Amino acid sequence: GELRHHPQEIMQICEEVAAVIEREGHHTSAEDLRDYVMQVIDATAENISSMLQDIRALRHTEIDYINGFLLRRARAHGIAVPENTRLFEMVKRKESEYERIGTGLPRPW
Repeated sequence: GELRHHPQEIMQICEEVAAVIEREGHHTSAEDLRDYVMQVIDATAENISSMLQDIRALRHTEIDYINGFLLRRARAHGIAVPENTRLFEMVKRKESEYERIGTGLPRPW
């Protein structure tokens, strides 16, 4: 449910995704994507996402297959996707901390 408190970020992500989808030859709108995302957020508000579960268990996430794919397609089309890039980099930073944890240093979260 925490995601519902970030409507601007959600809309920016949806705008970026819609731009890439359009260039891939499929039609959707950022508003339709946002509406769908909000339905998913509401339906799963009490869940712990698989990505967060992976991070807590010090496993690699599926970020490369989700946002990584989008970033590659955006790059191929020359489309800037700064919010998706920011999210991707945040998760990759968490994954890189696993090595730090292996050294016996305290977990940062």
